[in-house]
Amino acid sequence: MFRKQFWVILVFMLPIMSLSVVCFSSPSLVFLADGTYVMSEEETLTIAKERALTQAMRSVSEQAGVYLESISEIKQMQLTHDDVILVAASVIKVIEKQFDPPEPVEGGIKITCHIKAKVEPASVETLKNQALAQQAINELRQLQVEYDRAKQEIERLKIEANKPRQDLTKMDNQALSNHFFKVGYLADQKGDIDGALRAYDIAIDLDNNNLKAHYNRANIYAQSPSGFGAAAVDYMFVISRDEEFLLAYLGRGNLYLTHNFYENALADYEKFCELYEQGKADRFKGKTNNNIDDVYRQVKETIMQIKTFLQKEREFFKQNNL
Repeated sequence: MFRKQFWVILVFMLPIMSLSVVCFSSPSLVFLADGTYVMSEEETLTIAKERALTQAMRSVSEQAGVYLESISEIKQMQLTHDDVILVAASVIKVIEKQFDPPEPVEGGIKITCHIKAKVEPASVETLKNQALAQQAINELRQLQVEYDRAKQEIERLKIEANKPRQDLTKMDNQALSNHFFKVGYLADQKGDIDGALRAYDIAIDLDNNNLKAHYNRANIYAQSPSGFGAAAVDYMFVISRDEEFLLAYLGRGNLYLTHNFYENALADYEKFCELYEQGKADRFKGKTNNNIDDVYRQVKETIMQIKTFLQKEREFFKQNNL
């Protein structure tokens, strides 16, 4: 589950609530909603805020679901109410978010989130295609199952009296970090780059050792004209924590190559090939990375091209006393 990268020279596929007020405006539907969550001593403020946001999003999804159910094409699909809510959640984009100051209450600290979200008609038009709608539903169902499983595991750990509190918090953070990584990946695949970045940021905030989130975030930064520094930092962090994370060398090599740092790109490409030849690519193979063998062959060709270019450059400088 890693993000795809596409470059000019090589093509690399590397993906490792309360009541709402509805405002009708053109061309989008805009919803206002609130969500609250009471934070216990075992939880962090970041987690509590995300859960309050989730409650607000649930309220918005319910209201958007009512709107979707009124569309004739979606009516004809005979979806369950729960499926309609899942679909509604996939076409909502938060455009404003605000949190009230934490408020002490009985049982903990109350966190309240206020959001403004919109539903783009273009996204709804896409869902009128039954095949695309069903694909979205299947993906969201799977994500919900994984999230529910993670929450159940967290609750199970919390009721174990002999479990140290700091371990509970750590497990809570890791599970939620993995959840937001999957949310980011799903958003990325749907083309919601801003949503993907927000989810990866949250995943990293919850667990800074979530290397997949760092790597996927770096791949997004790498495609921005101003993202060189941010991408390089994430790639270097991944490599510093896992020297056998060969995709990070590949991603950083691509980054260097697009900015004309040929010698740096060469070093990273050679390291990628070295790790591949040692059998370190197997753990990255999956549904989205089956072409890593082809990537290896392409990288070998690019290495030869870079070496040829650098050799000719050196000869040119020597002949012209530069």
